Amino acid sequence: MKTKIFYLTVFLMSINFGFAQHTQTLKIIKKAEVPEVVVNTVEEYYPNENEVVWYSVSSAIEEPVWEVDFDEDDYFKTHKADQYSVLMKGTNYKRYMVYDKNGKLVRMKETVKDSQLPVAIINTLKKDYKGWTPIGNKEKIVEGLHNKMYFKVKLQKGNQKQIVFFDLVGNTFLVRK
Repeated sequence: MKTKIFYLTVFLMSINFGFAQHTQTLKIIKKAEVPEVVVNTVEEYYPNENEVVWYSVSSAIEEPVWEVDFDEDDYFKTHKADQYSVLMKGTNYKRYMVYDKNGKLVRMKETVKDSQLPVAIINTLKKDYKGWTPIGNKEKIVEGLHNKMYFKVKLQKGNQKQIVFFDLVGNTFLVRK
């Protein structure tokens, strides 16, 4: 009986390993592997970027508030890569953009150090988050498809931390603890 369980376990693990290897389509790629129209679009809008990293990425990234952690989130590893993304870093910003194969911007996320929050968000923080202190960078997030903008603010109160997402008029639409 133990032998059968052992072989079944080995068999299931090998299937899972093979599946994981097959679906691992999110990866860093060379500029030459990106369609020319995508490269041209990026270089037209951002001609002076020096530190650029290209990725293949899945169009399955549809969640309005997206946090991409390539190493830890299996969700992004199990979908076919059919879009291209670029990561740009500067001294005071980080910009992550996703393009379709035709060079159309699908989504963009930009983090700017010490970014100024809109007055409406500052007022909401004062009113609804008394005792909480903003920490770290404030992120401005722009969805390229609808050009929708919102802000991500990390807050701390004692040992508690949370991440709050605001629209432009100061409404809270998501809180992550």
